[in-house]
Amino acid sequence: MGQQSSGELKYVSMLHRKTQIFLNERTKALGVSGAKVPFIFIACECGKLPQYQFCSMLDISKGTVAKMLAGLEKEGYITRSISAQDGRSMDVFPTQKALDLYPRLVEIGCRCTDKMTEGLTEEEREQFFRLLKKTALTMSRFVEAEQD
Repeated sequence: MGQQSSGELKYVSMLHRKTQIFLNERTKALGVSGAKVPFIFIACECGKLPQYQFCSMLDISKGTVAKMLAGLEKEGYITRSISAQDGRSMDVFPTQKALDLYPRLVEIGCRCTDKMTEGLTEEEREQFFRLLKKTALTMSRFVEAEQD
């Protein structure tokens, strides 16, 4: 690997920051922050999911997941109950409020990725998201290994 300037990292940071701004601006009127959107997506798409699976799906710590889900539960977007299969685990369910909001959040998410990839061909767009996933997973593994 050759020496790189700070330019590459600057664009990663910019993409993350601008995506969060985009989501926050468009979800504010709906009563949710952009940070809550992935949790609502997962809850609505999975229907019932053990709380710990949010950690692996979003690559976020147990404490952060618990805090976010507690807030979503308080706001009426999810319910949690003790798992029938494992009494130490909580199952997460979307509420009707979340299910009603979900289609609007999908529209906002699609608009975000459409704007993000505007000017790319369909092949470039597919490659961009394939490489984004690959690099995100690589970085996740690297950070986890460094913490061990």
